[in-house]
Amino acid sequence: MAVRVVSLLLPMLLAGPMTALGQTPPPFSAFLMEESRELALARSAAPASVTGKAGYYVLRLDGRYEPVAPSQNGFHCLVERSFTVPTTTPQEFYEPRVVAPICFNAEASATVMQRDLFLAPLVAAGTPLLDIRRMENEAYASGRLRYPRKPAIAYMFSSAQWLGPKITHWHPHVMIWVADLEPLDLAPADVGTFGVESGFPVMDPRFGPRQRLIVIPAAKAIDPVFDGRWSGRGRVFRPGTTHDSFR
Repeated sequence: MAVRVVSLLLPMLLAGPMTALGQTPPPFSAFLMEESRELALARSAAPASVTGKAGYYVLRLDGRYEPVAPSQNGFHCLVERSFTVPTTTPQEFYEPRVVAPICFNAEASATVMQRDLFLAPLVAAGTPLLDIRRMENEAYASGRLRYPRKPAIAYMFSSAQWLGPKITHWHPHVMIWVADLEPLDLAPADVGTFGVESGFPVMDPRFGPRQRLIVIPAAKAIDPVFDGRWSGRGRVFRPGTTHDSFR
């Protein structure tokens, strides 16, 4: 059985602007939340040994991810929204319920996170989706954005992550971007399907030429702490379960 990899970029490129589909994106304010809540979510993306000295960003109404705390260890944490996570349709691209706390290491901060910071102001300005994708491609071609030159790592351990109506609350996981990686580098050809059920990592080819994203599920999720609530000790994740809404 051939190894299954997921490619979702082409449908997004072909979808065109939302207005062409007779739909209107929600106001950008729908993607915002209180700063204290956003920071609590960002801190739940990784263990305290990472987040304790990490830098933090908060999304503003004009689309800027504003730095609110400098990094002392090379890691940076923020809460991604639907327009920065992988999506397949315009409806998913403009889904204000998506909450994706994430912490990037130094290489991911200099590469993958910069894409987040690039896209958000375009969405806030009402730029049509097809133009956003064109401008993103041009930014990579010009060198304004770049792909990782060495393994880039990000943590998504928050129990509050909600990645859309199809995925909802997924496993806490580590993501590693690696260049020139092929399926046979991870497992023999007869493995069949990569993914949680097979016991092998998820391998995703969407992130540019020669780039591969490896997603490795983890056992424990970390609860965000709002105003002293939630222990922060982390839950054992059980597939098929859901968590309370933190939005």
